Amino acid sequence: MNSTAIPELVPQAYTVLSIAGVALGGLALVVAVAAVRRVRRLEAHYHALMTGVDGADVAAALEAYVRRIETATQRVDRLEAHTAGLDDVAARLATAEGGLARLDGRASDIDARLRRAVQRVRLLRYGAFADVGGDQSFALAMLDDHGDGVVLSGLHHRNGIRVYAKPLAGQRSPYALTAEEAQAVAEAAAGAAGG
Repeated sequence: MNSTAIPELVPQAYTVLSIAGVALGGLALVVAVAAVRRVRRLEAHYHALMTGVDGADVAAALEAYVRRIETATQRVDRLEAHTAGLDDVAARLATAEGGLARLDGRASDIDARLRRAVQRVRLLRYGAFADVGGDQSFALAMLDDHGDGVVLSGLHHRNGIRVYAKPLAGQRSPYALTAEEAQAVAEAAAGAAGG
């Protein structure tokens, strides 16, 4: 017998190697399914964030990321079909996970931007003068998530209307607020519907 000969594997070794291969394939399939589910949840979250937001740059960035998610989903689908090459599957999953981490960071950036957008609005109509009817005067408060924004007031009288704007920071203004303005700001901050 030659000492450099390759030893033959016994049938039990083939069985063990087959079971190990199937187990690794199953593990790769579970990881791929989890990645697909996470991609789908992120996609739904981004669509919810963009509802009612007017920002072409954010929309374009999200569309690019959606395309990247779809590409990653297609890669995961191909991985499920080709679990025989486990090294290749592991490399593609690592790429997809890196993309998801970048998407998570982008979602945080978008959340921070949305907190600075006008989210709470309250319109309060009232009669400023006894001799002018119809509640034609108004106070309009527009706030972001931090209570920053502006309150606009329009005082209607017989000779016309005067409009005033007062800045708000943390629901407070450096200018004195009328009772109606303060009420509109408080109701906007509480999330009251505009009326």
